[in-house]
Parts: sequence; C-alpha cells; structure tokens
Amino acid sequence: MAVLLLTGASGWVGGELLRRFVEAGSGPEPVALRRQRKPAAPVATVEGDLREPCLGLDRDTYRGLQQQVTEILHCAADTRFGLELEAAREVNTRG
Repeated sequence: MAVLLLTGASGWVGGELLRRFVEAGSGPEPVALRRQRKPAAPVATVEGDLREPCLGLDRDTYRGLQQQVTEILHCAADTRFGLELEAAREVNTRG
C-alpha cells in the first residue's frame, strides 16, 4: 500500500491537498506531518519539526515512517515577508 507523507497539512496549500486526498478516497494513504497536533484530523498525523534531525520524531516513529512512506509531498513553508533569508531557507528548502 502506498503511503504519502504530507508536510504543511495545516497550511493553505497543504490543507487543500489533504482535503482532496481524503475526498478522493483512492490513491496513497496520507499521513500528515504537523508542528502541532490538531483535533479531528481526517488522517493519521505525526507531530514533528522539519528543522530537526529525523523530523524531530522519536526513533521508533521515524523508523516506522521510513518503512511505510512511499511518497513525500512537501508543502510546508514559512511565508512571512519580513523573515530573514536564512530562516526561510531552514524550512522552505532544507526542510
């Protein structure tokens, strides 16, 4: 079974894509990587941080994702206009 790791699911673009995946009911099973757990998520979620090694996840969770995830869709971004370039790159590019 295909499993899709979706970053930025709580944002505008990632949230819309997540909604479409859920509504389609076919395709890869989405797992949302989020900065904070939010109640009533329509899919499985893991709380992590793109800026941290191993996504800030504990070893077992990270290994589980390594074994299951077949696709990654990176939609996480910091879109603040006043953000320093290096800080923006930390999430938007390196993440």
